[in-house]
Parts: sequence; C-alpha cells; structure tokens
Amino acid sequence: MSAVFFKVLGMSFAGSFMIIVSILLRFVIKRSPKWVICLFWAIVAVKLICPWQISIPLGRPLDSHFYVQKLMESLSVAGISQRFENAAQAVNEGAVDSENMSQNISVGSLSIVPAVWVFGAAIMLFKGSYDYLKLCRKVAAAVPLGGGLYALEGISSPFIFGFVRSKIVIPLHIDAQTLKNTVLHEKAHINRGDQWWKFVWYAVRAVHWFNPLVWVAFVLFSKDVELACDEKVIKDMNRDEIANYAQSLLGFSGKWKPSAGSVAFVETDVKTRIKRVLNYRKPKTLIVMVSLVLCLVIGLCFMTSPVFAGGLNTEADIAASGLTDDVLLAARNRGWVWPCDSRRVTFPFGKFVMPVLGSTGFSDHVCIDARKGDSVYAAHSGTVLFAGFDEAYGYFVIIQHSPDLLYPDDIKTVYRHLSAINVYEGAPVSAGQIIGFVGDTGSNASGPHLAFCLIKNNEAVDPMSYYAYK
Repeated sequence: MSAVFFKVLGMSFAGSFMIIVSILLRFVIKRSPKWVICLFWAIVAVKLICPWQISIPLGRPLDSHFYVQKLMESLSVAGISQRFENAAQAVNEGAVDSENMSQNISVGSLSIVPAVWVFGAAIMLFKGSYDYLKLCRKVAAAVPLGGGLYALEGISSPFIFGFVRSKIVIPLHIDAQTLKNTVLHEKAHINRGDQWWKFVWYAVRAVHWFNPLVWVAFVLFSKDVELACDEKVIKDMNRDEIANYAQSLLGFSGKWKPSAGSVAFVETDVKTRIKRVLNYRKPKTLIVMVSLVLCLVIGLCFMTSPVFAGGLNTEADIAASGLTDDVLLAARNRGWVWPCDSRRVTFPFGKFVMPVLGSTGFSDHVCIDARKGDSVYAAHSGTVLFAGFDEAYGYFVIIQHSPDLLYPDDIKTVYRHLSAINVYEGAPVSAGQIIGFVGDTGSNASGPHLAFCLIKNNEAVDPMSYYAYK
C-alpha cells in the first residue's frame, strides 16, 4: 500500500503543475470556446488517474517529467537521502547489520501516512456512493414524461441522472419555454458525455483528496463544463432566444449539491453564466484553432515520455555527455564501467533551478535516459551492500567498492528505480556485471531511467568525474 500511495503522491505532484497551467490557460484563451479548456481539463484528469505515459518519437525531449522528478527529490533530500547516509555510515561502523538496512533507509516516520490516505479516500468514495444511492431512491419516484424526461417533486433545478441511459429530471412545475431550454441544455450535456467526465473528476478528487489544487480544479472544471454547454445551446439562437435562455437560468432558485451521477442545470455561478450568455459572440476560427493547438501541445508535454528518433545515443547525446568510446575505454582500464548501455545523461549532478517557480534543489545523482528493461551494470568491482525496495527510490542496489591504490577512499555506488534486481546482498560483483534492469519504480521516478549515484566518504559526488578524463 505504501508503494501505491507514493506513486499517487508523485502523480498528484505532476498533476499539480498541469492544474496551475490550466488555471493560466483559462485567462490566456478566455476568448476561445469553453469546450477547448474542457478538453484540457480532460487531459488533466487522465494525468491524475493514469500512472503511465505515452512514448512518442521526437527529435529533442519534452522533459517536463524530469523537472517534476527533480523537485520531488529536492523535497525529499533532507529526509530520505540523509537517512540513507546515516544508515550507510551506521553499517560501516558496525552499529547495525546490512540485513536491517532497508528499515533504516525507509521513511519509518511516514509509515502511517499511506493509511491516512486510504482512510480519506475511503471516506470520499463512501460519501459519493451514499449520495448516489440516496439520489437513486429519490429519482425512482419521478414521473416519466417520455423521451427520457422525468418530473420530480421537491427539487429546485433540473439535472441529468445516470450514465448509459441518462434521464433528464425536471421540477414538477415548469413553464414551456423553460422546459425547452432545459431539455436543450441537458441533452447537450449528454451528447458531450459530461456525466462521465463528472464521475471521473469525482474519482480523481477522491484519490487526490489531500491536494487542494485538485479541489480547485474540480470547481473550475464544473464551471467550465456548464459554460461550454451554454455556448453549445445558444450558438445558433437569435437575441430573443438567448434572452429567454438567460431568464431560464435566473428562474431556478436554491443551491444544488450534485452527486457523482448527476449534472445539474444550475450547478455553478448563475450570475457569471448569465453575463456570458448575454455577451456571447461566436469566436473566430483562428482563435479556436490557436487555442486548440496550444492546449494539445501543452498536454502533449505533460502526457508523453520522449523516445528519440535517432535512438538514445545519437552523436549529439554522446558529445554532450563526454562519454565517447575512448573515454569509456580509458575508464575501463582504471576499473570503471559505465552502468548502462545508454550514454544519454538527461539531468546532471549538483544544484539546479526549477523553471517557473525559480526554486533551487540539489541532485545527488545523474539521470540516464534508457529503455525499460535495459541492463544495468556494476560500475566497479565490490560487494552488494543492499538490494531491495524503497518507496521513493523503488528497487535499487548499493555496491560497496573495495579500496585500492587508485581509489583508497570509501566509495559506494547506488542504482535506483530498477524494474528488477539481479544480485543479492553480500554477493561479490565485478565491474560490468549485470546487477539489475532499468525501470521506473518508486515515487520519485517519472519515466524509465537510471538514477546513478556515487558516494565518496559518505558524501555524494559527481559520478561523471570518474569518467571525465582519459
């Protein structure tokens, strides 16, 4: 359960970036039809609920997921990384044995957090289910009028109910003009599939109940859905019909508290909707196209993981990393092997600055972009100090390297986010031996890659310095 929670936490953090972008987009493309921003809200919902990314061929990367990963790691550096260093030092000093290593590097103080998350999600889902069943019993008393239309006493606003064969439920007493506008509006909801997306957002809010930005997104999504529906209904109306439609909105009083299975006619800010309806102008085609392209491109940046058309090791990648054949041969002569088939280093060791936010962090490793399942090699000969799982780092291996004349210091190498481990604790390994396989396990992982860390005398140093000279 802990692994699931930390995966959800990583998804929630990445989704928060998209929510912030969505809020900004609402202002940038405010002259475009609302269905465009609703499309982007759908992409945000998928991002928050789907743990996978789509790989696409690109000449250069769209590396937003790496920045998310770096910020996640910067937030945890004072916790997990420090606990790792303390635990490693304790092993060296004989204070604890290697069999208890996983307990020392795991975040024991946070062990109750996944249980709290499950409890909160269960409460949210229970309340949603209870409200839905309560509404089911209420709708069962509705009087069928034909054509999927039902009349119900004791409600203040029309709404649609159900998913497959959705019902349009209206108050018992309603005039003909208002009934016409109501049916047009609710049928627009049904044709757009809004009842399904509303359910998806309820599920997203239940899973990410701890994230205030998700609650904000749910409210804004609900508003934008209603505005998009209003636009769909009035786009072919004349001014008198639009005025009647606005009057229909104004005619319903009371507040509606929708459940996961309903979308109400007057669910959001009526004043704002009436203003937009009365001031509606058909958007220009150019504005629609530009807004749509902008939303799709931004969504693509967040929803995809890049696969490079020229492979992972293009000449430009190798030149940028400095890991040419002669450099690696010279390193091998000193006993050092590059830990992965890929030579594409996507994030360097050391301090970094987050874009937009401007906050700084520190990366204690280098990120090597690789395909899931690629072999991971021991960088130097030594003994496996740890081989196991951590919520943040996923499956990872620590190798203790024996001091020699060239490297007399205490050196350890760490290989994180593996999909599988091919060695056991205490096993001797030689340079170049396969110790595991590239993966994306752990909450800090965002796409398949290898996080390669080198610790010298209990302090993280740049691993590239061991491959930098001939």
